[in-house]
Amino acid sequence: MGFNSPLLWSESSAGVVSGVIINSSIKSKVKIVEPTSLSPRAIAVKLLAAVLEQRQPLDSLVGYDGASLAINSSGGEGLIRKLQQQVQSLPSRDRAFVRLLVVTALRHLGEIDHLLAERLRLEFRPKDEAARHLLRLGLVQCLWLETPAHAAVNATVAACEELEIAHLKPLVNGVLRALYRQKEIESPLKSLDGFVLNLPTWLRQSWQKTYGNQNARAIYRIIASPPPLDLSTVPNLPPEIKRDLLENHGGIELPNGSLRLIETRAVTDLPGFDQPLWWVQDAAASLPVQLLDIQAGEEVAEFCAAPGGKTLQLASRGAKVWAIDRSVGRIKRLQQNLARLQMTDQVTTIVASVESWQPQRQFKKILLDAPCSATGTLRRHPDIARMKSAAEVAALALVQLRLLQAALELLAADGMLVYCTCSLEAIEGEGVIAAALQANPQLEVLRISAAQLSQGGDESAFTAMINPDGFLRIIPCHWAEYGGIDGFFAARLVWRDGIRA
Repeated sequence: MGFNSPLLWSESSAGVVSGVIINSSIKSKVKIVEPTSLSPRAIAVKLLAAVLEQRQPLDSLVGYDGASLAINSSGGEGLIRKLQQQVQSLPSRDRAFVRLLVVTALRHLGEIDHLLAERLRLEFRPKDEAARHLLRLGLVQCLWLETPAHAAVNATVAACEELEIAHLKPLVNGVLRALYRQKEIESPLKSLDGFVLNLPTWLRQSWQKTYGNQNARAIYRIIASPPPLDLSTVPNLPPEIKRDLLENHGGIELPNGSLRLIETRAVTDLPGFDQPLWWVQDAAASLPVQLLDIQAGEEVAEFCAAPGGKTLQLASRGAKVWAIDRSVGRIKRLQQNLARLQMTDQVTTIVASVESWQPQRQFKKILLDAPCSATGTLRRHPDIARMKSAAEVAALALVQLRLLQAALELLAADGMLVYCTCSLEAIEGEGVIAAALQANPQLEVLRISAAQLSQGGDESAFTAMINPDGFLRIIPCHWAEYGGIDGFFAARLVWRDGIRA
């Protein structure tokens, strides 16, 4: 039988679709036309394939945050650039819909594939793999987005022609209509354990070992839900802007002073966007800066600074910031944010790595926001779970230790360094600090207190975030009453008795 043989599909009463290859001489009567532009669902399929098959960060594909592409093969860059252009060519509403489709599929991929495996008794040929992604997105519309059946099924089936899998239209139609019928009786998700199905085994076991099974499941419940939008603000935010954000945009004020918007919308439509008043930053990411105890006019060296949330915090408190990052694209994004918030005069941006930058001086305040697995941000970036492995996390920890060592070379005898990551993995937080202390006998930990984080507010809101070693260890189920928070780790390091090693 020829590889290009079409498939004949049949649907059982239980909604299980079987496939058999029929004579290769039978040709599909559907003519595949190369579209000049793709529908949102077809673009979403290509995005999902790029993440799962080529390990491309989703943010790099949708042009967010200056994220870098990961080009794995010759010719790959051109195809990815074309996909980026297709995404950017969409109207903003369609672009948001596409991202929602893909993010939700990645967040619930294990459940989705489990349900598909129950309904499909076949293996897709490599050239038809787009059908699997299309079905995944169809399930997202049915089970999570509550899209009406006629809209979801018709548009999803129509996308088959654009993706050159028109011969699979009966299959896609049959699976999705059967699922909608089943949903009317009882949700197919009712008996599934997302904690087991949606998390890679290595990650689930890491959390269970580090935080215990109960906390690990509590972490999962938070990251399985769509994230809110957190805003950090300048110290003198006008009362009328704050009131507008809180009252007219479903906002609440968090214990650290961040404003959380539950009813999210385009950031550019929010009050104060065109003024130097606030920026998007998860509440957890805002806490490490508070540990530096910045005074107006102090100089701070911030390594791995882009995209710049912490840079903006430092500048808004009057610091003179040296913002160093090795990514040209991310530095450009940082510079744009600085320009919008009118803070360019307070920040010197430098494209360099921690190890290569040689300022011929030392600093009393250093912030190292080390590159990491970012598992603490899975709620916002569910593609991370599909792109990292235990071995890669271990390799990252070695890089982090090397960067920390390089940053310590620039720390003055009476200075303080804050090391932080947005990872939930102990090897990237507590493990790196333990290794640094062993390598530098004169180095010691300066314990963190709830009072430093509360800044005169309710200290009890921060007590659980400080572990017995005096580190900041935030897990997503902290502040559950406010909807949770990103995972984060931070430690303060100083030279013992003010004497450098």
